[in-house]
Amino acid sequence: MSIGWLWSARVLVAVVAAMILLCRLTGASIDDLTADGGGPFLSQFALAISLIFGILSPTILLPFSYAGTTRKIGSVITGQTVFGPRRMDIRTSRCFTWSLPGLSGVSEFVSLIGRSSGLLIVSSTGDITGASDLAQGVDRGAASDNSRTSPPREFVRTLASSAIHAILFFSFACVVTVATAGAALGG
Repeated sequence: MSIGWLWSARVLVAVVAAMILLCRLTGASIDDLTADGGGPFLSQFALAISLIFGILSPTILLPFSYAGTTRKIGSVITGQTVFGPRRMDIRTSRCFTWSLPGLSGVSEFVSLIGRSSGLLIVSSTGDITGASDLAQGVDRGAASDNSRTSPPREFVRTLASSAIHAILFFSFACVVTVATAGAALGG
């Protein structure tokens, strides 16, 4: 699933770029659409692709990897993202675990934030090993002062991190949807 997702996402990026170019060349506009869903096919297609791309944009445009395509060698974790591999040194990275509830259960994530290497988000969705196993491996490998937080404090931290990430993902998706539709169908 993971490798297929990477290639599907790369194709979607190409389709979006081609759609924006085609809409600009033909002069398609959002004004061509009617309230009852009618209008030229190109305008309808552009709006639909913008919505799909916007919804999937956090996993396409952000440095997002599935646990199945993530490898740990020594203290370096390499995740395959849509735009190529992303390497993170766990000794200099902060690790946040968070989860998002969905229709098929709870998806677990690990966000690795490095001082010089940026961000890598790893998802356990569709993977046997899971992001929590990766988080435990990162936690064991990361440089720490051996101090552990209490379970209630850890729960609050995970809950707050999950809420913040959900809000950021949703906001990012909304902005990308509007920007893509505006780029394709703007006046």
